[in-house]
Amino acid sequence: MKVFTCALLATAFLLIGCSAAQADDAEPIRVLYITGGGFHDYEGQKQILTEGLGARANIEWTIDHEAGGDNAHKLSRYDDPEWYEPFDLVIYNMCFASVSDVDYVETFSRAHHDHGTPALVLHCAMHSYRDAETDDWDHLIGLDTYHHEPAGSFLVEGVADEHPIMAGFPADGWQTPQDEIYIVRESFDQITPLATAYGEHTGEDHTVIWTNQYGKARIFGTTVGHSNPTVAHPVFLDVVARGLLWSVEKLDEQGDPLPGYEGTGEGLVEAEPFAYEAAERVVGESIGTEGAWGNSGNTRDKALDGDTETFFDAPEADGAWVGLDLGERTKIIGVRFAPRQGHAGRMVGGKLQGANEADFSDAVDLYSVGWQDIGGITARPVKSDGSFRYVRYLSPASGHANTALVEFYSE
Repeated sequence: MKVFTCALLATAFLLIGCSAAQADDAEPIRVLYITGGGFHDYEGQKQILTEGLGARANIEWTIDHEAGGDNAHKLSRYDDPEWYEPFDLVIYNMCFASVSDVDYVETFSRAHHDHGTPALVLHCAMHSYRDAETDDWDHLIGLDTYHHEPAGSFLVEGVADEHPIMAGFPADGWQTPQDEIYIVRESFDQITPLATAYGEHTGEDHTVIWTNQYGKARIFGTTVGHSNPTVAHPVFLDVVARGLLWSVEKLDEQGDPLPGYEGTGEGLVEAEPFAYEAAERVVGESIGTEGAWGNSGNTRDKALDGDTETFFDAPEADGAWVGLDLGERTKIIGVRFAPRQGHAGRMVGGKLQGANEADFSDAVDLYSVGWQDIGGITARPVKSDGSFRYVRYLSPASGHANTALVEFYSE
């Protein structure tokens, strides 16, 4: 009714006023975010995606992480035959690879087909339900994939530059952080590929970003999104946000949100790398929290030994730290670090600091670890102009100072 009324107004002033009123009255997009299962940091990605997409689109979130880490879990939500009614869109970012109940899969898949609820399918959503003897989920996705190539960095190249979802996508392609190319065995008729990546192992191009029409429902999908640095990358968040807006018909032809559907603008930004190879790693006496959780032997020296297969696991969850007494004041220009494997989220919010008092009472934050930093070994520049005798990594709450590598660099 608002659009019809606006169309009848006679003057440009009134038309502009009506358009502004529509923007002010725009309701948030009601998104159900389904996550959980194995093989991925779904706890971390839950925060990355809700914050990153919320920066780019006006979203009201409902989070379903009922499954935890169980990849054979069947959601109780689907016991309600009208489970989809409260939502404008569903995001599937999960790995339920061990669920093969045909009736279960067909029931919630066909809800999208018959009722038109749009969906976003991300990464391991494509390998969920892969052993179920039905093709309903594959047709919702738009393609069939069962395996992936070995993990690595690869180039994603746009193949539909005119599509509004691809507005702003790098013209020369996007080199992902560590991720996985899913091997596409079959694509279905309603799919529209938007980007591909070349698989070195298969020697073929594979669709990695696309749209699909599944009955009445618009679907956006991407097989990219294995690692947190990929998911936190602004190119990834931008294209997924546009895919979300397109799915609910709130994206204009230029790739911008319709009025009222813009996000907060407070998204994650790509962090600047540090060329540590051209700098000098500082050395000194090990300092920090004594001992290890459960007397396991995973003491602080394991974070300083240069081996990412070993790690520090402090006996206390909060306030633990590991660092170096350099013996004299030294200007720090960069840091390099890596999380404990399988526990990357425990570094988020941690701080790399410098000080000239042994108790760090005069500590200066040199770098704060974000979600974009925890996909392996990360090197970042330091902006501080100060010189410090003591340097350390200070764990966030509940982090146990879990680090596999902590290094500081000078000129």
